[in-house]
Parts: sequence; structure tokens; C-alpha cells
Amino acid sequence: MTSRSSSAPLSGLGSRRSLWLLAFALAAIALFLRLSPGPEPRPLHTDEAVNARLLGDLLAGEPYRYDPVDRHGPVLLFAARPLVAALGIDTHADLKAWHLRLLPALASAGLLLLVPLLAPALPASALGWSLLWLTLAAPFVYYGGIFIHESLFLLLSLALLLATRRHLASPTLPRALLAGVLLGLLLATKATVVLTLAAAAFATVVVLLTRPAADAFPLRSVLAPRHLLPACAVSLVTAGLLFSGFGQNPSGPLDALRALFLATDRATGQGHEKPFLAYADWYLRTNLRTLPWTGWTLAAAYTTGAMLAWRTRAARPLAWWLALHAAALALLYALIPYKTPWLALQFLLPAALVAGLAPAALPRRLYPVLAPIAALALAAALLAETRALVARFPVDPANPLAYSPSSPDLEALPDRLAAALAGRDAPVIHVYGEDYWPLPWYLRTYPRTGYYPAPPAARSAPAPDVIFLTGSARAHDPAALPPPPGPHVWRADFLGLRAEFPVVILLPGP
Repeated sequence: MTSRSSSAPLSGLGSRRSLWLLAFALAAIALFLRLSPGPEPRPLHTDEAVNARLLGDLLAGEPYRYDPVDRHGPVLLFAARPLVAALGIDTHADLKAWHLRLLPALASAGLLLLVPLLAPALPASALGWSLLWLTLAAPFVYYGGIFIHESLFLLLSLALLLATRRHLASPTLPRALLAGVLLGLLLATKATVVLTLAAAAFATVVVLLTRPAADAFPLRSVLAPRHLLPACAVSLVTAGLLFSGFGQNPSGPLDALRALFLATDRATGQGHEKPFLAYADWYLRTNLRTLPWTGWTLAAAYTTGAMLAWRTRAARPLAWWLALHAAALALLYALIPYKTPWLALQFLLPAALVAGLAPAALPRRLYPVLAPIAALALAAALLAETRALVARFPVDPANPLAYSPSSPDLEALPDRLAAALAGRDAPVIHVYGEDYWPLPWYLRTYPRTGYYPAPPAARSAPAPDVIFLTGSARAHDPAALPPPPGPHVWRADFLGLRAEFPVVILLPGP
């Protein structure tokens, strides 16, 4: 089984050299898919707008301040800042959506270039099949093209696995320190690293307990503490430097510890609580736009691949470890009430690496005929789903990947404001209410924009030229609002902010 699957080609590609060529080619395709716009521009998601505002603060030279209540770690921001600066961007107002989305797209495409490094621990042919899912599957494309932390987290997770595996195979201090740095980066990316490490520990224990008696798995190297202390120290130093903004915010590391405790409350839902089977519902149930090819093919191939990994666990313990890791992560995320569809990427990545074992185990004599047909069929199915969910209906409420999407109305807002405010120098905009994101992104070119929970007292703020009423502020008595400029009256119109969440926009008119 092992020798056959490791030598079987994927459409004629079976060697490690060919696997690298395939990975580079698919990485280019992945980058194009993640940055390629659909028929209509995809409006910025609320989380993207918040991250863009924080990035804008860094570009403006403001010191980094970590908020443990409702923010992720700073790695995304610190990685994006030099990238957008290299593009000549130095203010929040100058940012474009593609500037923000370039970093996650590069990280998502770069993930593919780490996959060949898993050979020969996994068969080259199996990794070739895994690359197809990682390149074309709708969840990886959709979330690899928005400015959130997931793509960087996946890239760092796989890099940490590779560094740890290399160290265990031949322990050296530099390799241990590299693993420590990567762990520190993960700690400073998202608090969900705790779940990743818990699932990794579970998978490691089960691999050790289920290894065959004759297996020469290096148990001693796993438990040897020789380099453990320096690796842990460098990981804490790395995370501490990042959370402190490289010394600008000394309380940042302590706030990061607080965040771990606050994450317990956040895990209960906080408005995002979903039932146990929510991920299965998002990824396996047929929706109004497309058949869930990613969910069906991955579920079937992962199940088969996990059984193959069990049978070959002595020769390929990494495959068995990945199968256990994916299952443990899926169970943990299912048990936690707080759920969003992009969190599934945490277990879809190891599941995709295991899934490649299934088609790679096709009968050797029939493989040259069946493999190209199966690869084309898989690619066509995945691309059909990706086209529907990423390109054609990216913010449709029927799209299971579009979680609380921003309204397409927002893309026309800058032009509407420009027409309404033509001839006004330095117009003043007021936004009333507390639930107004992602408006700050679309109002970023108007520096005299103020955000207030309610209309401010007379003369406490400049008179507005435009007013937005969000949430409960829509119920305010018109008489309590500031008067319109000049001889005009307020003309009310509606603007979609998010799905089923309109705001009232008041523009001056005769």
C-alpha cells in the first residue's frame, strides 16, 4: 500500500520534483482566484473594516494597543503594514480593498508551497491531490480573499508542524528555536491557538498509544525536554514583543493573558451561538446557489484517508496524526457554542491533507487512466462551487460562507455622497448609533466624520452635512436631530448596511 501510493502519479506527476512544480503552478492559480473580483465588487466585511481601521492607525504612526475584549492578535496588522507601505500607502484613506486582501491571498497561496515539505512523510501523489482542495475549494478561496486572520493562522500552523517534525527527526537547538518563534507568532495571531494545541496534544497521545509494538516511532524524542525550555522561552518572548507593539504598549502581554480568560466567555456565543451540527449544515447541506462539492468530497475522501492512515500508521504516523488532529478540532469547534463558518478552516486544512490519501490509493494498474479523469472531475466540481459562492453570489444570504455579509449598497455610497456634497469644502458627517460597521471604511475619505451613540447636544459638535442613523438611533425624533445646512431640509433614504440591517441616511435637499 505504502510503496504503491507513494509512487503513483497524479496526472503523470509522482516525484517530489513534479510535486513542487505542481505546487508552484497551483499557488499562482490560487493567488489569482483569491484576488480575482467577481461581476460586482465584494463589499468589505465588518471584520475587514475593523482590521483596516486598526491598520490605518499603525500607518498613521499611532502606537499599537491590544484590546483583549474583542480583538485578535497583532500579527495580521504587523504583517500588512510593510506590505501596504511598499505599495506606497501611508494613510487609512488611501487604502483600497485589494491592498488589504493581498496579504491573506499571499498567505493562502503560500500555504500550498509548504505542502511538498510534508513528503516523504506523506506520499507525493497524495499531497498532489490535497493541493487541489487547498487551491480550488470554495472555503479556502473565499476566506483567503478577505482581510481576516485565518489565512495567516493556517500558514503558521502548517509551518509550525513542519518545524516541529523536522526537530523531532533530528533535534537541534536552532530547529527548536524556529519552532518556538512560529508558536509565538501563532499565539499572537488568534486565541484559537489554544484549541489547535489541545487537538495536537490529543493526536500525539493517541498516536503514541496506538502505535504497533514493532513500531520504531521516536517516543524518546517526543518527550525529551532538552530543547523544550528554550523553545518555550523564545515563543513567549516572540508573542510578548508582538502584543507589546515592540515595547510601545508594555501592558500588552498581560492583556493577552486576560484575553485567554475572556475567550472562555466569548466561546459561549455572544450572539454567534450555533447548534452542534452548524458546521455540517454550512458545508454539507445543499444551499440555494450550488451543491456543496467541497463538503461532500472532503468528507468522503477524509473518511477513506483516515482508514488508510490507521492501516499504515507504523510507516506513516504523520497521516494518522493529521487524521486525529482534524477529528479532534472538528469536535472541539462543534462543542463550542460560538461558531462562524471560517473557523472550520482550522480542521479543513488537516482534513484536506488526509483526504489526498484516498484518490492516491487507486489501483496502480488503472491509475494512469483513472487519475486524470478523477482529477478533472474533482477540479470541475470544486470550481463550480467556488464560482457560485465566491464570484457570483459572494454576499447572498443563501451563501453559507457569507456570514453577516455587508450589503452591496455600500459600494455605491462614495458616489452618492460625492454627488450630494458637491461643492462643499470639508463636509461634516455624523453617524448616530453603536452598530455602524463597516461604515468607517466607506467614510474613510471624510476626515470630519463623527460617531455618536445619540445626537450630540447643540454646539457640542460641528453641524453635520450628512447624518446616518443606525440601529436604535433610527427611532430618534426628527426634532432632536441637528438642523440641515442652509435653507435645506433633511431628505431621508435607506441604505443597506448588512443583511436585513438597513440604516437611514439623511441628505440635505430643497
